[in-house]
Amino acid sequence: MLNRKHLSNIERKDYYNSWYSDYFIAGKWVRKNVSAKSVIIHCYPVVFYLYSRHKTVFFDVSSLGSATPLRSLEKIKQTIKQKKVDYIVSKKESE
Repeated sequence: MLNRKHLSNIERKDYYNSWYSDYFIAGKWVRKNVSAKSVIIHCYPVVFYLYSRHKTVFFDVSSLGSATPLRSLEKIKQTIKQKKVDYIVSKKESE
């Protein structure tokens, strides 16, 4: 649950691990730079919405199960088309 302590520490790189810090920064960037009518897809849509203030839909990666990469891609494409998604936000690859 987000509270004032969390919100006041968003900019502190030492408070959250880098993935969460990048996640919050991405949400704030979307809020400032992306049309308010745009739809975002993310695996944590509620929290991302709090930072982006954009309609954010859920994509359950676990729903892919043991699908082959091609079937996974088809399911992702189907969800994007069905939900009319404009942007995909995902975790960056480990460095």
